[in-house]
Amino acid sequence: MLGSAAQALPLAQRAFEIREKILGPGTSRNEYTLRLLGYIFLDLKNYPQSESCFRRTERPRSQMGLVELYLETGRHEEALMRLARLSPSPLYPLQYKVQYYQCR
Repeated sequence: MLGSAAQALPLAQRAFEIREKILGPGTSRNEYTLRLLGYIFLDLKNYPQSESCFRRTERPRSQMGLVELYLETGRHEEALMRLARLSPSPLYPLQYKVQYYQCR
């Protein structure tokens, strides 16, 4: 049985605290935990916290969380612009654009 995001949040926060203490703040090795926290906050609809976590990451895979956040919060143009900067393929922005227009 899978747990809920509310149950996962304190565990993920604790994991991040431990990793940051051991690895140091601002290291790229903390990005996985930040991305995890970003998605947990997104699931809980805590958009400011989610955005804060995603913005602290640098890797494109982690930045994709911002695209999902922007789509969920109706910031479609920002999602497309960020996706265009991150995508290795011109098809990715097209896929999100199709998804956006299907939701309208």
